[in-house]
Amino acid sequence: MVGLTPAEYASLTAHEKARWLTAARPDTPELEALVLAETDVSVRAAAAHGFHQSEAFSTRLYEVESDPQLREVIATNPSAQLELLEAVPVGRHIGASLAAYARRAQLSAAEQEALGAFVEANPADTRPLAEIVALLRTR
Repeated sequence: MVGLTPAEYASLTAHEKARWLTAARPDTPELEALVLAETDVSVRAAAAHGFHQSEAFSTRLYEVESDPQLREVIATNPSAQLELLEAVPVGRHIGASLAAYARRAQLSAAEQEALGAFVEANPADTRPLAEIVALLRTR
């Protein structure tokens, strides 16, 4: 069930759509449009959590999502664009999103180590990731 046509996707139940989105990603503009138009929260949540989504799709998903909690999930998804990752409070990130950010922002090994130590020592910090990285770079 990895590659679906829009008609096949439309015929799935919400549960089946959510399961599909955990294993695959919409790989055509038509499928993307169908997923972006979903009204079922479980389907939208599955799309938000999908680490394999493209950056472009994650960005569009973020733009159309109105639920603040799902918007945060999308913004901390490792596939999110750097600007979204940077805007989320550092304490809300998961290890995979921090690792993806570090790789894509080309943090040095020392910067990665300092960021990891900061997050470990301050797990509830509410400042945006970009602010923390800038702070660590001045040390």
